Amino acid sequence: MLVAIQSINLSVLQVKGRSDLFLKLGLIQKATGFIAISIALLLRLGIMGLLWAMVIDSIMAYFINAFYSKRFLGYSIPEQLKDLRPIFLIAVVMAGLTYSLSYLLTINDILMVLIQVVFGVSVYILLSWIFKIEELKTIYQILQPIQKKIFKKVAPSR
Repeated sequence: MLVAIQSINLSVLQVKGRSDLFLKLGLIQKATGFIAISIALLLRLGIMGLLWAMVIDSIMAYFINAFYSKRFLGYSIPEQLKDLRPIFLIAVVMAGLTYSLSYLLTINDILMVLIQVVFGVSVYILLSWIFKIEELKTIYQILQPIQKKIFKKVAPSR
């Protein structure tokens, strides 16, 4: 989720013609990522340590990128976080429910992953519909013409 938001914040810099700042931020992010991963490796924290290092680096990169969005768009970090709160909460609930399936079912790992993906997507869509997340309507509007084309080709001719 943070990667997508970072991408949007960085795109703002490109749109505003600040490729110099885009490059500097990219280099800073690469350096902080390298440092975070190096620390995790030096401290022998294992794969979980590497993953947490990447999460922490991603959070730091978000705040750095969002700072410049405020500067160029007037869209502050608290405003961004407030706008993302419902989507984030739905994602956390979906992740928790999906993860809990691994404790409820004892089946083949490949089948478990397939079931979790279908279940997770279903829960996310259902919660987005219940809480009237605007982006769900947008996705539906984008997919509607594609759906019509597919079913038009599949429908039997009379």
